Amino acid sequence: MGDASRIDPSCGSGWRWRGDSHHKALWSSLDDGGDAEGSGPDGPADGAATWGRRSSEGGGRRASGAGGGELGDERRMLTFQLLKLVKRIPETFTSSSNYFNSFTYPLLEETHVDVFSSLDGYSHQNFISVARMKELLHDDETTFFCFEVANPAKDEKSKETYAPCEGDIIVLTSRKPKQVSDLTRNMTSYILGSIVKGGEDDDDLPDNCFIARLSSVLPVETDSSTNEPKEPLFAVILINMKTYDRIWDCLHKGNSHIVDTVWRYKSKEVDEAMSSSSQLSQRFAARSAVDLNLEKYMLNNSQLNAVADCVLVSEKISSPIKLIWGPPRTGHRTLTCAPTNTAVLEVASRIVKLVHESPASSGQYLSDIVLFGNKKRMKIGHGDSDPLKWPDLLASVHTDVCNKSKIRKARLLCVRILRYLKINLKLPDWDRLSLSDDDRKREIRVYLLQRTKCILCTVSSSYVLHNVSMDDRSECLKPLELLVVDEAAQLKECETLIPMQLPGIKQAVFIGDECQLPALVKSKISDNADFGRSVFERLSSLGYNKHLLNIQYRMRPEISKFPVASFYDGKISDGPNVVSKNYKRNILPGKMFGPYSFINVDGGHETTEKHGRSLKNTIEVAAVLWIVRRLFEESVFLGSKLTVGVVSPYNAQVRAIQEKIGKTYDMYDDFSVKVKSVDGFQGAEEDVIIISTVRSNRAGSVGFLTNLQRTNMALTRAKHCLWIVGNGTTLSNSRSVWQKVVNDAKHRGCFFEASEYKHLSNAIVNAVIELDDAENLVKMDSLQITNPRFQRAGSRYRA
Repeated sequence: MGDASRIDPSCGSGWRWRGDSHHKALWSSLDDGGDAEGSGPDGPADGAATWGRRSSEGGGRRASGAGGGELGDERRMLTFQLLKLVKRIPETFTSSSNYFNSFTYPLLEETHVDVFSSLDGYSHQNFISVARMKELLHDDETTFFCFEVANPAKDEKSKETYAPCEGDIIVLTSRKPKQVSDLTRNMTSYILGSIVKGGEDDDDLPDNCFIARLSSVLPVETDSSTNEPKEPLFAVILINMKTYDRIWDCLHKGNSHIVDTVWRYKSKEVDEAMSSSSQLSQRFAARSAVDLNLEKYMLNNSQLNAVADCVLVSEKISSPIKLIWGPPRTGHRTLTCAPTNTAVLEVASRIVKLVHESPASSGQYLSDIVLFGNKKRMKIGHGDSDPLKWPDLLASVHTDVCNKSKIRKARLLCVRILRYLKINLKLPDWDRLSLSDDDRKREIRVYLLQRTKCILCTVSSSYVLHNVSMDDRSECLKPLELLVVDEAAQLKECETLIPMQLPGIKQAVFIGDECQLPALVKSKISDNADFGRSVFERLSSLGYNKHLLNIQYRMRPEISKFPVASFYDGKISDGPNVVSKNYKRNILPGKMFGPYSFINVDGGHETTEKHGRSLKNTIEVAAVLWIVRRLFEESVFLGSKLTVGVVSPYNAQVRAIQEKIGKTYDMYDDFSVKVKSVDGFQGAEEDVIIISTVRSNRAGSVGFLTNLQRTNMALTRAKHCLWIVGNGTTLSNSRSVWQKVVNDAKHRGCFFEASEYKHLSNAIVNAVIELDDAENLVKMDSLQITNPRFQRAGSRYRA
C-alpha cells in the first residue's frame, strides 16, 4: 500500500473544492424537504446527506445506534413533505417554466426513494475496506476527507469489490454490511458520504483514492502518524447520483430550440404538418432509395419510409421531431444516444458493420465515429478491436494480378496528399505544451469530440458534451445539430433533456416502443405523477404521427404469435428470415422443448430472501438449472454455438440461479448463459430464453407481473426457443395477462407438466432433498420417487 504520504500530493493543497453546483442544489433541496422552487445552479449549500446528518443530531457527532425507527421516521417525514408537493405531470404545458418545474418535485421524491430503497438492499451491496484517510477541510457545514481503499477481493463470491466512483452515495461504517438493522443496533457507528472526486475516469487521483463530503465526523478515529483507522472501517455503496445530478442541472439550464418545440406541441398544428410531411416522405422514399444507395440494405417499405423521413429532418425540410415505433427486432438503424451501455454498443456494432460494408466512394469512415463512455461498464476489451492489421492486409494482396502502372499512380497520389497535409493540416503541438500525460489525454478527447461527425454514448454520458465547445468558427468547428435517441420509450422525459439541451441541437429523432419496458420508477408517488413517462409516449398519446416498423426479424412465428396479437393488435408481420426452414432449430428433443412452451412446475412455493423482500422459488431454480445443463450438453455434443438467457422478474431468483451456475460454462466459447432480471434484458436477444415466473400461491397473487410492458419485454427476447417455467394454477388465477399466457399455451398444445418428464422431475426432487427443504416437500404432495426416504403413493412427480 505504501506510506501515508501517497495521499498527500493528490488530496492535499493541490486539490480545491470548486463546488458541484447542481449536485449541491439537488441535495440541499432534499434536505429542505423539497423547497426547490426557483433554486437553480446557484442554489443553497449542499446538505451532503440529509438523513445521515439528521440522525447524528442529538447523539454527538457520531451517528451511532440511532434506533431502527429513526431512519424510518426520516423516510416517512420526507415522503409526507414531498407528497404534498408532487403533482401529476401534464401532457401539455403553458410555458417553459411550467414544463421544467413539473419534473422538479417528482425528481426529488424519486431520488429520496432510491436512496432509501438502496438501504433495503443493504445486505447485498458491495463494499471495500478503508486503508488510510486524511481530513482536507472541516468547518460547521462541511467535512471533506480523502480516502485510500484496499485492493478488491479476488474471490468472485465476495462482495468486497466496490470501486468508488464520483457521484456515489456511500455508508462509512465499522461493520461489514449484513443487514440494514446493523446500522441501528449494537451501537454500530456510521455516517453517509457523497464522493465528489475519484474513480477510474478521474485522471487526477489514483484508482484506489477518492474524496468524499461527509454528513458528520468519521465513526472511527485515525492514527495521526499513519493516517490509518484505529478500528475497521468500510465504505458501502448505496447508489450513484450522477444521472440525478445531471437531470437536475438540465432542468435549470433554460430553454433550447428543440425543447421549445417539444413543450409547445399543439396537436392541430402538428397534425397538419404531419400530413404534409408524411406525403412528402413517401414521395421522397422512392428517390432516396436510389440517391442514398439504400437498395443494398434490403429495407422493407416501413423502414424505407422512416429513413426517408429522417433524411427530411436532417435536411430541415420537415417537422424537427420524428417518432419511429420500432417493436422488437424490426431493424431500425440509428446513431447517437441510448439509455444503456448495452443499447449503445448494439448500435455501435451495427454502424461499424455498415461502414465496413460501404464502398470507399461512399465517404463513410470509421475515423468519423467516436464511441465514448465507461470502458469497464461497456465491457470493451481487446477482442472488440479490428483483428485485421496492416501485415494481414498486405499478406492478402494478390500481387500476380496487380496492374503495376495503376499502383504507381496510386502511390504518387498518396505522396502528393501527404505533402499537402504536411503543409496545410494544423495540429496542436502536444510536445510544446507543458501538460501532464493525463492533461494530454483530456485535450485529445476534447479535440476528437469537437471534430467527429458521429458520437455514440448513453443519454446520461452525453452530459459530458455540455462542457465541450462545439461552435468555434476560428477552429472551423460546427455544433451538433441532429439528435437520434434509440430505445427512447425507456427514458424518462426529463432524462432525455440531457442531450436535448445541448447547444446547437435543432432536430431530434426518437426511436422506441411504448409497448416495451418503460423507465424504472421506484417511487409510487412519482410513478402516479407520470414521472416515468417518456417524451416518445407523451407525444404519441397526443396523436403525434409515428412511423411503425411493421416487420420483426427476431422471433420464430410460434414465439411472436402471442405478443403480436396481445400487445401490437396484430400489426406486426414475421420477416422472411424467421419463417424460413433454415431458421428452425430443434435444440432439445421432445415436444416440451419446441420453439414455444409453458412448463408447469406447481409443487414449489415462493419465499423471501433472508434480510430481504425479493422472492425466489427453489423448485423453479432446480428446473432452470437442469434445462441449462441439458442445453450445454447438447451444444457440446453437436458442436454448435448457442446463447441462452434466463430471465426472472425477481432479483432474489436471479441471484439464486447465478450463484448455482457460477462460472460453470465460462470456459466454453460456443456456449454462453446470461441470468438477468427482465429490466436487464432490455434491448438484448438470445437463441433460447427461459423465463422463471417465481410466483406460487393459492390466491393467484403475481405482484408486478401484471405489468403488460414488463411481460411483453420478457416474451420477446428469444430468437429460436422460448420456455416459460412457472406455476400454471397461480398464474391462471391471477386475472392478469399471465392468465392469458397460460390459456393460450393450453389452447395451442404448448402446455406441459414438468412432473410427466422423468429426468426433469427427478432433478427437481433431488434439489429439494439436497436443500432439505421441508416446506417444499410438504407442498409437493403425493411424491413417489426412487429415494426410499421420501417414497409415497400416488406420485405427482414420478421417477
